[in-house]
Amino acid sequence: MSFQSFLARLLPNEAHFYTYLENQVAVVLTATVDFLKVQDEGANFEQIHATMRAHEKEGDRLHDEMLAALGATFVTPIDREDIMRLSKRFDDIIDLLDVAARSFLIFHVKAPTEACKVLLSLIFESCQVLNSATPLLRATRYEELIHQCRQLAAFEKQGDRVFREELSRIFADPDVDAKEILRERELLDRLEAALDKCRSAAETMIDIAVKHA
Repeated sequence: MSFQSFLARLLPNEAHFYTYLENQVAVVLTATVDFLKVQDEGANFEQIHATMRAHEKEGDRLHDEMLAALGATFVTPIDREDIMRLSKRFDDIIDLLDVAARSFLIFHVKAPTEACKVLLSLIFESCQVLNSATPLLRATRYEELIHQCRQLAAFEKQGDRVFREELSRIFADPDVDAKEILRERELLDRLEAALDKCRSAAETMIDIAVKHA
């Protein structure tokens, strides 16, 4: 048992930190659902980016409130460093989706490629798992949490493979011009980075579960 867990048995703790994390990951999932609209026929990328900006600001607000609450609290239900780390991981996912949405505008993307669609699907699946697993922290259902979060390692590996294969394909194809390579590389980079952050969030939750189990 960690010293933090021992203290939590003796002193009142602030369980609303779980609510902060649950609200944050809910914003992450909502942002991902809205970002998937880039796949729709005739998608309005300007509107999607505006929506993502709103989600990014909401994510920042929740993260900032979390930090302020941590500064005013002596005993937290789990280690404060872990709370901060997980909150930052969730915030990073939204930030990267916001940047990806902006890239659709900057590079005048007409529609995402099949490789981008695969990465988007993996991000969505990952965020669904994160949204499902986060309440398990409050419920102390750590074995179930670990089982769910371990799925994200496979999602990330699949995303890495798609990323490498698509880059290899476009660089090897003499019919693909430099602008298209730059555009595709930028989008793949952003989406693959968001998928990496999803796995980082899952690994953080696994670390918490192992520590407090």
